[in-house]
Amino acid sequence: MKPRLHAVLLSAAALVLAVGVTQAFAAGIVKIIDSSGDGSWPLSNPYRVAVDLAGNVYVAGYASHSAFKISPAGAIARILDTGSTPAGVSGPFGIAAGPGNDANVYVAIRDLNSVYRISPDGTVLAIIDESGDGMGHSLHGPLGVAVDHAGNVYVPGVGYPDEETGGNAFKITPDGMVAQVIDAAGDGQGNPLLLTGDVAVDGQGNVYVSGRASNNVFRVAPDGTVTEIIDASGDGLGNALAGPWAVAADAAGNAYVAGYASDNVFRIAADGTIVELIDANGDGAGNPLDFPFGLATDVAGNVYVAAQFSSNAFRVAPTGEITVIVGPDGDGIGNALDDASGIAVSQAGKVYVTGAASNNVFRIELLCGNGTVDPGEQCDDGNNFDDDCCSRLCRFELEGSPCDDSNACTTTDVCESGVCVGTCAVGKLCGAGCKLLRCTALPGSCRCRPPQ
Repeated sequence: MKPRLHAVLLSAAALVLAVGVTQAFAAGIVKIIDSSGDGSWPLSNPYRVAVDLAGNVYVAGYASHSAFKISPAGAIARILDTGSTPAGVSGPFGIAAGPGNDANVYVAIRDLNSVYRISPDGTVLAIIDESGDGMGHSLHGPLGVAVDHAGNVYVPGVGYPDEETGGNAFKITPDGMVAQVIDAAGDGQGNPLLLTGDVAVDGQGNVYVSGRASNNVFRVAPDGTVTEIIDASGDGLGNALAGPWAVAADAAGNAYVAGYASDNVFRIAADGTIVELIDANGDGAGNPLDFPFGLATDVAGNVYVAAQFSSNAFRVAPTGEITVIVGPDGDGIGNALDDASGIAVSQAGKVYVTGAASNNVFRIELLCGNGTVDPGEQCDDGNNFDDDCCSRLCRFELEGSPCDDSNACTTTDVCESGVCVGTCAVGKLCGAGCKLLRCTALPGSCRCRPPQ
């Protein structure tokens, strides 16, 4: 394996000391679908979830052999069931929404070794099947699916006949051309791809594929170059990677991988720097991370992870602060979250989490920044910025730290309980033009006005 840079561990314990951990982030949590599905067909074992630019949510039920669309208004429509194609539907697992104006939905059908494309008019078409590329490279047991901005679809196969000693991934172009982009040989330099887990693609067209049995992740560049970007050594500082399944990428060129057997998540930067973002301690405040199974990122650089055995989900901010955003109690009003598996984030910042054992999906709206101090918040100044006394996580910033209250008549502005407070410079000349104005202290304010 080629040498790479390693970064200092950002474990949950270290984060408690460095930046503090938010134990409960104020959020509105709503169940948007449950085991009743659309009322005529059930939802069972939803392992993955996706959301499109319009805010429509898509979820596949592995055991119910179905998939559903939930509109922003909450309307539920069944888009896939066993009668959708002559071949039927058995074991839909991964699901992805088309990019931009592409209104198609893509579903990895594990038990039928296929990927189905569902058009807006409801037409269902297999864009790849067990024959793979038709040149002897077959597709077996696909668990994930991803789509890039150009409409190319990527799907991993676990390998056949021996899943533990095989694995591959395919690219399907919009015009239906199928090509194998990686196989069990991995990078061809002695680092194999075994028991493929998931696939992700970034804005530059790099494809990321995880090997659960080989304990590694590969990057396949647009020119076909294959590079192993992380292996079982993890960050090289004693934080190992074991059983990598979920992978994700962000707009900055970072890749992310969750080790379900090592209970952690790593970020791999474009330059090869590896950082452990979260470990089994979770938020370090009693909410552990156990068997992380789903990953997502947002445009602000936040990373989201869903953990099956601990039945919870976390947000890891760019600063390293770790926040639990939903737990086993689900919405807190009787709808539990069990076996948190899939996670997705909309353009509007709404987070969606599936409960594979509770057979439901929750929408989580992080309320910080709405101008109202909601339960779990210390303050809320109506924005998501730091250095204004109320942080973007709606926590008080350090008492006595300097700030700017935007009032020219105050001096020595400092933070007091989340509010920027300054001393009124009474008598200070202020204003502009020929009019004489001075700073004047009035009850509850300090203003620039003509002398009385």
